[in-house]
Amino acid sequence: MPFLPSRQVPEGTQIDTRLALMTVASMMASRLGTSIGLRGRDSLFVSLALVLAIGCLTLSVTSFLLTFNHPYAGLNFREERNGVWLIELVNPAGAGALAGLRKDDRVISVDGRDIVRMAQGRIRFTIGAAERLVVVRAGESSESEVVLQGNTPASTWDPLTLLVLSLSFWTTGLSAAVVRGRDPVVRTFFFLCMSCAAAFGGAVAADRGISWLAAIGPPLYILCSVFLAHFFLVYPVQRHVRLFSFPVIPWGLYVPTIVALVFATPAYSVMPGWQPLASIIVRLGIVASFAISVVSLVMGYRVLSPWEARHVRVVLIGALASFSPFVLLTLVPLVYSGEAILRPLTSIGFFIVMPLSFAYGILRHKLLGIDVLLVRRLIYSTLTLVLLGTYFSVIWGVHWLLVGNTIGWSGTYGFVEVALLVVAVLTFGSVRDYARSWIDRVVYKDYYDYRGTMLELSASMASVQQPERVAQALVTGVVQSMGLTSAALYLGISRKSFELAASYPGTSLPEESADPERESTTPVGVPAQIELQDDGGLLVPLVYRGAPVGVLVLGPKRSGVGFRSVDVDLLSTLASNTTIAIENARLFAEVGKVEALREMARLKNEFVDMVSHELRSPLTPIVGYAELLRHSDWPTSPRVSQYAEVIYSSAKRMQRLVNDLLDISRLERAEFRLEKRSVNLAEVVESTARGFALGAQQHVLLVHTPTGPIMVHVDPERIRQVLVNLLNNALRYSPAGGTIEVNVIEDETHACISVMDQGVGIPMKDLDRVFEKFYRVQSDLTSKIQGTGLGLPICRSIVEAHDGKIWVESEVGKGSVFFVTLPLLNPSYTFSHQKARDRAHETESVSETDSVWPIPNELP
Repeated sequence: MPFLPSRQVPEGTQIDTRLALMTVASMMASRLGTSIGLRGRDSLFVSLALVLAIGCLTLSVTSFLLTFNHPYAGLNFREERNGVWLIELVNPAGAGALAGLRKDDRVISVDGRDIVRMAQGRIRFTIGAAERLVVVRAGESSESEVVLQGNTPASTWDPLTLLVLSLSFWTTGLSAAVVRGRDPVVRTFFFLCMSCAAAFGGAVAADRGISWLAAIGPPLYILCSVFLAHFFLVYPVQRHVRLFSFPVIPWGLYVPTIVALVFATPAYSVMPGWQPLASIIVRLGIVASFAISVVSLVMGYRVLSPWEARHVRVVLIGALASFSPFVLLTLVPLVYSGEAILRPLTSIGFFIVMPLSFAYGILRHKLLGIDVLLVRRLIYSTLTLVLLGTYFSVIWGVHWLLVGNTIGWSGTYGFVEVALLVVAVLTFGSVRDYARSWIDRVVYKDYYDYRGTMLELSASMASVQQPERVAQALVTGVVQSMGLTSAALYLGISRKSFELAASYPGTSLPEESADPERESTTPVGVPAQIELQDDGGLLVPLVYRGAPVGVLVLGPKRSGVGFRSVDVDLLSTLASNTTIAIENARLFAEVGKVEALREMARLKNEFVDMVSHELRSPLTPIVGYAELLRHSDWPTSPRVSQYAEVIYSSAKRMQRLVNDLLDISRLERAEFRLEKRSVNLAEVVESTARGFALGAQQHVLLVHTPTGPIMVHVDPERIRQVLVNLLNNALRYSPAGGTIEVNVIEDETHACISVMDQGVGIPMKDLDRVFEKFYRVQSDLTSKIQGTGLGLPICRSIVEAHDGKIWVESEVGKGSVFFVTLPLLNPSYTFSHQKARDRAHETESVSETDSVWPIPNELP
C-alpha cells in the first residue's frame, strides 16, 4: 500500500506529517476565509478550497526543497507474498533504474536490517552510498550491492515549473478574493485559481515521492475544468450563476467520474473494470466543460463594449489556445493511442498559455481590477517564502549540528527541534507583519487600503453637520488617500450652476463640465456616472434622488498611474455617501434655522402682545373723548369738529390694528377659544350684513339666503368677524356705486358663504398669497388703499379652526369672489366647490325663496 516516506523512529515518537500539515492548512484556511470577509456557506466553500490548496502547496514545497537539497532513492513496498515483501524501485529524482536490482526482486534484508521490521517505515539513503541488499531472485537468495544515484536537471526543473504555477494561481486567487470577494465573477475566479493551485501542487508532491496524492490528482483536474466552465458562464457578462445550479450534464459526468476514480485506484481496487469506463467519463466531462466555456465566452464577447472587450480578448485567445490541444489529447486516446505528439502541446497550452493570458489581462488591461494587489501579493508571497527559507535554514542548521545529515528526529534532540518549531510559529507572524509594513511604507506609499479609506472618510463626513465642512473632509481625504495632485467639490445652487464648496490648490471646474445634463464622453467600461477627463483626472457627479447636487473634480495621481477599477468603486461609493452627508448637513442647518425662526416668532409675539396691550390702554380714552367731541352739544368751531373726526377715525383704525395683531397672535399660538353652538347660519349672515350696511352708504349690498334654516355648529362671533373682514375688504376695493353681493347656500354636507365684489380684482400670481400675513397686492390701483394685510389671514385661521375652507377666485378688472365653507351638523358627502361657484355667478338677482331686504341710501 502506498504511504508517505517517513524515517523509521522509535515507537511512540513518530509524527504523522499528513495530519500536522492538514491541521495547519485548516487553521490557515479559516484565517484567510475570515480576512476575505465571507460568511456562512461561502466561508465553508472557501475554507475547503484553501485546506486543499494549502495542504498540497505545503507538501509540494516541503517535498521539493527536501529532494532538491538531499535527493534520495527508496524502496516502495507493494505487497506481501508468502512472507516475502515484493518491492519496486522508486526514485523521485528520476534517476532511473538502480544497478544490480530488478523490479520483481524480493528483498530479504537491507544493509543487515530485517525487511519485515522495516516494512512499516520509510527507507532513506544518502546519494552515492552503497547499500547491501539480500534478495531472492528466481528462488535463489543472493546478495547485491546498489549505488544510489542523484538528480538530473530535467527531474529538478519540471517539478519547479509546476510549483511556480501553483504559487501563481494561489496568489492570484487570493488577491482577487481580498479585493472583490463578494463579486460573483471574482469569487468564481477564486475557486478556479484555488483548484488549479491544488492540482499543480498535488502533482508536485506526488512527483516528489508523496504517492498517496496521486489518487486525488485526477479529481483535482476535474474540479479545475468545472470551475473553469463556471467562471466563463459568469464572465464576462457579469451573470450570477450558482455553482450547484451549473448545467446538469457536466455534473452528471463529474460525480460518477470522481467515484469511479476513487474506487478504481490500486488501494481500493474492488472493481478494476471501472478504470476504462472512468477514463471515458472523465474525458467526456472535460470536453463538455471546455465546450461550455468556449461557447459562453464567445457569446459574452459578442455583446461587450469595446472597453470591456479589451479585457476579454486576451483571455479568449488564451482559452482557445489552451483548450484545443487539451480537448484533442482527451479525444485522441478514444480513437487511437498516438497521443505522444499532443501531450507536449497540451502542457505548453494549458500550463503556459492559459496562465500567461490571465496574467497579461490582469496586468495590462486591469482584468478584474486586481492588478496592483496581485503584484503586492506576489511580493508578499516571495517575502513569505524567503522568511520560511530562513526559518528552515536555521532549524535545519540546528538539526544538522545535533544529529548530522539525516532526516527526522528522536529522543531529546526531537524535543529541541519541536521547541524551535514552536518559537518559529510564535515569531513568524510578527516578523512577517513588520516586513510587510516596511514594504508598504517604501514601495506602496502611493496606494491605500480600500476598506480603511472608505470607513475613515465616511466617519469623518458623518461627524460634521455643516455642508462646507463635509465637502472639505471629502476633498482632503481623497487627495491624501489616493495621492492626487488636486481635487475640488462644487455644489449646485441650481440645476445648471455650481459654486465651489471645497478645493485643493490648483483645481478648477472645466467649462464643458458645468452642465450636468450634457452627454457623457466617458470611455466604455468606466461607470456612466464617472467621466474620465483628457488630463487623466476624473469627474464624479453627485446625484441625490435622481437630481445632480454637485460634482467632484479630481486631478491625476502624483505617481502618474491611471485610475483603476478599485478607485472608481471607491469614488462611486464615496459620491453616494457624500450626497447623503451633505443633504443631512443641509437638513441640520435648516432645522437650526427653523428653531431660530421659531424663537424669533416667539419673541415677536411676546413683543406684539406687550405693545398691543400698551397701545390699547391709551387708545380707549382717546376714542372715547373723540366720540364725545363728535356728538357733543357744546359750541365748537367747524375746525374743531373736523379735528375730532380725524382723531376718532385714526384712533379707531389704530384700535382695529391692535385688535387684529392680538387676534392673529392668539390664533397662531392656538390660545383663543371657540365657543361653538348650533346656530342658523342664514340669520348670522343677515344680522351681520344688516349692521354692516349702515356703513356702506356709497355701495349696493345684496344678500341672498334660503328661506329655511342652515344649521351649523360654530362660534357665531368668530363667523361674524370673518364676514366683517370680507365685507370690509370688498367695500375697500370696490368703486363707489359698486355692488357687493353675499350668497348663502347649502349642500348635503356643507354650507357655503360667498362674498362677491366689483373691485379691481387680484392678479393670478397673487391669489395664493393674499392669505399670508401682512401681504398686500402691489399695483397702481391698490397703492392708495389703506390696509394692514391681517384681515384675510385672520379669516383663514378662524375658518380652518371650524374645519372649513376659504379660497378666492378673481379676475383683474372684474372683481373677486371669496368662498367660505363650513360643515353642517349631519354631513353625508363632500361639498362641491363647483356648485358654490355656479351659485355665486348666477345672473338672476333674487329668487322667490331668497330673503332680501333693502339697504338704506344705496345708489340708484
